[in-house]
Amino acid sequence: MPKRFRLRAVALVLAAFAIAGCAGSARTSLETSWVNPKFQGARFKKVLIVSVAADEFAQQYFQDDMAAALTKRGMTAVASERFFTHLSPAEETRFKQAVAQSGADAVLLARVVGVDEKTTARPAMLTTATGVPVAYAWGIDAAFTQAFAPTRYVSPTDYSTTTVLVETLLYEMQGRTPVWSAQTRTTNADKGDLQPAVAQFVSVLVGAMQRDGLF
Repeated sequence: MPKRFRLRAVALVLAAFAIAGCAGSARTSLETSWVNPKFQGARFKKVLIVSVAADEFAQQYFQDDMAAALTKRGMTAVASERFFTHLSPAEETRFKQAVAQSGADAVLLARVVGVDEKTTARPAMLTTATGVPVAYAWGIDAAFTQAFAPTRYVSPTDYSTTTVLVETLLYEMQGRTPVWSAQTRTTNADKGDLQPAVAQFVSVLVGAMQRDGLF
C-alpha cells in the first residue's frame, strides 16, 4: 500500500476510536441561563437542593455533589435527600412539605423537562483487517488489487442515543420568585458511569452560576 494511503488509513482508525470514545459517555452542555436583575448579587443563608427525575440514584448524586460544590463556594447548601420520580397528588404534597419544612430561604430545583431517544442504523460494509472501511482506505489506483486482499464483512447494526434536557432554577422563598435559571443538554445520557456523568453536569451548572455572579 502506498505510504499516503497507509497514513490515511491510520488517521481514519484513530478518528473512529475518538468518535467511539465520545459516544461512550454522557456529556452535559449549557444551553442558556438567566438571572433575575432584581436579585443580582443576592446572598442566601440556606439553599435547599431538590430534584425531579426518573432515577433516584442520579438525584442523590446530584444533590450531594451540588450541595458540596455550593458550600465550597460560600453558600450554605444542603441536600434535601428526598427524591421525586413521578407526578401524583401525593408526590406533589411531599414536595411542598420538603420545601416548607426545610427552613431554607432559597431552593435550587433541578428537573428533567425532556428526553429524546433516537436509534440510528449503521450500514453494512467491507473493512480491511485493521477495521478501516475498504472504500476509504484506498483510491481507484489500488481498487483492483485490493479486491483480492483479506477483508471482513461488518453486519449492519443499530445504536441508540439518549438526550436529556434539564431545567435548573434557584428560587428565593420570601416571595417564591425565580432568581436564576439554566437549561442544559446531556447527550449520551444512557452511556457510561452515572456518578462521573452527574459530577460533570454539576460542574457545568456551577460554572454557569459563577459566570452569572451568584457567588
